[in-house]
Amino acid sequence: NKLNSNDKTEKEILEETQKFLLQNEVITENEDVNKKLNILIKAIPEFLNVVGKKQHQTRQYTVDCHTLKVLEETLKHPKFETLTPQNKILLQLAVILHDFGKDEGVIDSGHELKSAHLTNAILKKINLSEEKKDIITEFVKNHDWFAKLQKGISKSEIAIMFKNPQELDMAEIFANSDL
Repeated sequence: NKLNSNDKTEKEILEETQKFLLQNEVITENEDVNKKLNILIKAIPEFLNVVGKKQHQTRQYTVDCHTLKVLEETLKHPKFETLTPQNKILLQLAVILHDFGKDEGVIDSGHELKSAHLTNAILKKINLSEEKKDIITEFVKNHDWFAKLQKGISKSEIAIMFKNPQELDMAEIFANSDL
């Protein structure tokens, strides 16, 4: 996002980077994983920035593995099937983007805001309404709401974060899956 497409050299760098990201594939021992990861990376090439990124020492998974595990748990959650098709997509995008702002190897209590900022930049490239982009960004920004509840945030403050009952269900699914 920081490269100037009007500058000839920076435009060439941008084009080569795009080509590299979109023409190469991830190869693992599992063909199903390969297929899914390559679809994800083609849709959101920024996902490569979290591949192999270590979390702090109390976390078992790297950020990419954690993200995929949260996505898997989200899809298995009993309430997920009760969501509208649109909300299923919004929640899945929020889950994929929720930890993009994490710093490597440290407990990063401010990563939610950094992740929301990065999410906002990534979503500019996606053809969604501003309202839907805002919903995704708010979920990323507030994905730690359950921890805030434990530390004393009021239930009315949580109700303000999630504007309707389906969003509250989405937040519950997200929080349970992220734990």
